[in-house]
Amino acid sequence: MLVLPVYESHRVLFAAGRDLELLGTGHGWFLPPQAVEANLGAGSPSTPRPERVLPEGWSSRNLTIEEDLVVDLPYPARVVIFFDGTIFHGPVRLDFDRQPEGT
Repeated sequence: MLVLPVYESHRVLFAAGRDLELLGTGHGWFLPPQAVEANLGAGSPSTPRPERVLPEGWSSRNLTIEEDLVVDLPYPARVVIFFDGTIFHGPVRLDFDRQPEGT
């Protein structure tokens, strides 16, 4: 994976009903996806993606959001690009008491 600093602040909207994968980096911090349901890997959609390896202590969590979710990314933010083509950014704190966990 590659981690890059991003020196701009921005806000991201995830529409209600979306299934999101969030990466937990520890201590309540998460990285939401930069793009949802996009084919970011190389090759055609049927090309298998390389296995994503998370750093030690990180976790992956799936969440289905019931209401629109607006996330303000910090300045500077970090962008994490995995070799499977997925991209996450943040870190942010999210209140999971307001959003039920997906399966």
